[in-house]
Amino acid sequence: MRSAVRWLLALCAIPSLLLGQSSDIALKEGDRVWIAAESGSGVYIVRTVNREMLTVRPPRSDSLVSFPVATLRRVEVSRRPDDPSGKLLRHSSIGLLIGAVVGDVVAQTMGDDTWAVVTKGDVIFIGSATGLVIGGVSGLNNEWKRVPLPLRVSMSHGHGMLALSYSF
Repeated sequence: MRSAVRWLLALCAIPSLLLGQSSDIALKEGDRVWIAAESGSGVYIVRTVNREMLTVRPPRSDSLVSFPVATLRRVEVSRRPDDPSGKLLRHSSIGLLIGAVVGDVVAQTMGDDTWAVVTKGDVIFIGSATGLVIGGVSGLNNEWKRVPLPLRVSMSHGHGMLALSYSF
């Protein structure tokens, strides 16, 4: 019976391996995290973390909130990109290009009205500027990375039945 239980537990670990959960993301004090737990969800600042408990504080408060690790459903940490200026430049360039194309398409649909208040060049400029601003704002955002939670496997038996629970 023991060897069958061991094989069953080993088989339960396979989905975790297949999903490729990496453990290279670790929480540390001061990290901004988004937590989904049984008691609710929200954005917090990490104060302390250990194997059993995650203690955090809301961003605009000094009160502490503790979450047992077993009640956590999902945790994501906000990380700055490795090269924030490169991300900003890339997003701004893409926004500028898309805005210019959209502005040009709109300008081409305009007639040849010589009395128009806005010229075709103005429409292209407005589209380009709008795309540049939207791309730049999106390039300033931090990246959220999912933190792998510990694998939890539990077994219970009774009334001639064996129940197995697997969650992560």
